[in-house]
Amino acid sequence: RMSATFNYEILVIDDDPSIIKSFKLAFKSDNVVVRTTQNAEIGYEIVRSNPRRYAAIFIDLHIGEDLGTDVAQKIRDIEPHVSIYMMSGDYSESAVNAYILAKVDGWYKKPLDFFNRIIPETDLAFNKYDEFLRLVSDRPEIDTEIARKTGLVGVSNSIQEVGREILRLAPENINVLILGENGTGKEVVAKALHDNSTKARAARKFVAVNCGAIPETMIERELFGHVRGAFTGANQNSIGYAEAAAGGTLFLDEIGELPVNLQVKILRLIEEGTFKRIGDTEERKLTARIIAGTNVDLVDAIEKNNFREDLFYRLNGVSITLLPLRDRPEDIEPLFLHFKDSFEKKSGVKVELMNSVIERLQNHSWSGNVRELRNVVERLYLRAKTSDLVMKPEFLDGKFFKTKLTEKVSFMSNNQFVRTVDEITQEFEHEKRANVLNALRVSSGIQSEAGRIMGVRESTVRDYIKKYNLKEIVKSYKEDSIIKNSFSENEVQNV
Repeated sequence: RMSATFNYEILVIDDDPSIIKSFKLAFKSDNVVVRTTQNAEIGYEIVRSNPRRYAAIFIDLHIGEDLGTDVAQKIRDIEPHVSIYMMSGDYSESAVNAYILAKVDGWYKKPLDFFNRIIPETDLAFNKYDEFLRLVSDRPEIDTEIARKTGLVGVSNSIQEVGREILRLAPENINVLILGENGTGKEVVAKALHDNSTKARAARKFVAVNCGAIPETMIERELFGHVRGAFTGANQNSIGYAEAAAGGTLFLDEIGELPVNLQVKILRLIEEGTFKRIGDTEERKLTARIIAGTNVDLVDAIEKNNFREDLFYRLNGVSITLLPLRDRPEDIEPLFLHFKDSFEKKSGVKVELMNSVIERLQNHSWSGNVRELRNVVERLYLRAKTSDLVMKPEFLDGKFFKTKLTEKVSFMSNNQFVRTVDEITQEFEHEKRANVLNALRVSSGIQSEAGRIMGVRESTVRDYIKKYNLKEIVKSYKEDSIIKNSFSENEVQNV
């Protein structure tokens, strides 16, 4: 029945010594190791501290004052693959209901029938366990060299290909355009290109500039610097980002949000390799490598005259595309564990993780991508650290218990939509607007704080405010905050 070279292990949790003895006798001649305990809590701890070890677990319905179904549910949370069976001499309706609610794999009445029931069905549990181990071993492994050299975390083919492309392009002095939604890790890729470039370049500065976060009136001086007296308030010379990145890498993130009138200056910077500080006549040489990133469809922007075609071709020496997290769900677990490990090392406190947490996250649409996932892990970690050191599904926001938008579409028997896609899209936009409003309300209208709450960039929050016509509401939130602060100050003064 079983491999002669492999011992399956089963765990029996029962306070009746005769049951424990019966299990040991029943499996004595087989290649099966029977572990036992007469305590429910100890049984749970045995499983928790030995992940993926047990092929089957048998639990009595009543273990002292503890309910076996409670233990079964706790074990199911941390080991969803294991076969769990309940045993009981209680045939009452309440006992049957308890078994059903526990969602275990089987229920055996005492006295136990080992020959006709338990041994044959344990064979099925062993087959299930073999399949689980095969699936685990077949999972793609993280390429440790790519992860170590680039900082990219993931097992998907797309992220591994990005890693290989980084290592191929990094030593070359070619402009790279990184494409991807907000939060997918464009700056991580840009930094990896810098770190793996020539020894001389990697030793110099990596300077990242978010073109969408700088006010239009300040972009030129931030990029190129200025000399003393160039404008009111310019009391001393100041270098810009292009000069600060000398010999290193200048990463122009969200290049698609750069105003058209300033795009020509970037074009000149790339074509001629020179720039001037504002108010200066001296030409300065650009020695930094330029890498650009955008979440905008630049081809569409060119057609709408929002982006210069000649600049696009200059930036796009070669492009790297980062897929959104929803299109590579296999990367959710390794990313989650990576962030969890990072927070643990930073604080010095380790926490446990219920597997059902990862299962919940798999169904989320991740509009904020990897940045949003990191924020979720941080919140879960803080909740676990300040409670019982376990990351639990109940710590997640309600949105993780909803299905994706596409899963809301249901069909009638004649294959007609019960609700139209337009109706569902409208509902989705309504929910999204409500989420944006809530974040702005909580942050008192401060857009950078609202972006942190939602796991998106400040520039994205600005886009939402414009899209949903929230300018006046944001203004009122700010005014309310000022009034409340003033009121609080007066109260303190009157005490």
